[in-house]
Amino acid sequence: MYCSKCGSGLTENQPACPACGHPAGRSLLQEEIIAEQTRFDRNILWLSRCWLLFAVLSLALGVAGFFIGPAGGGYAGPYEPWPHPPIWNWTLAPSVVWILLVSRVVLSLVAAWGLKQRCEWCRPVAILAGAAAMTEFPIGLVLGAYTIAVLIGKHRAALYAHQG
Repeated sequence: MYCSKCGSGLTENQPACPACGHPAGRSLLQEEIIAEQTRFDRNILWLSRCWLLFAVLSLALGVAGFFIGPAGGGYAGPYEPWPHPPIWNWTLAPSVVWILLVSRVVLSLVAAWGLKQRCEWCRPVAILAGAAAMTEFPIGLVLGAYTIAVLIGKHRAALYAHQG
């Protein structure tokens, strides 16, 4: 190890340089590790906020679609290519849509809360939410890809576990 001010050689446990008196401080490797952990922590906090925003946006657009959808017609009339059973048109289809919407919103909220709290179980949940969100173009695709890129891998798992 060398002094960052004058370049004199230092031993590992010296608090200051014997030549110039400059404090030895941390090594460059330790500084890089701390900087990487800080960047990762900021990314996790940012992801948490994005997942919260995605949940609110999904809910708002889902509710808007509920009111706009029936006004748009949706029924093609007698020229529809195949007959639909009445149960699908009036009862089953809206139920499936609402179940999927509520599931996406809940999964997004759980991912947002868990990432903010840095819960151990939330990393896989956020990766799952990212994979599910990739079906929503373009916002969900970008958020899902970024979430997976930030959280996947052994090194990222170690950074996630080490709260800085």
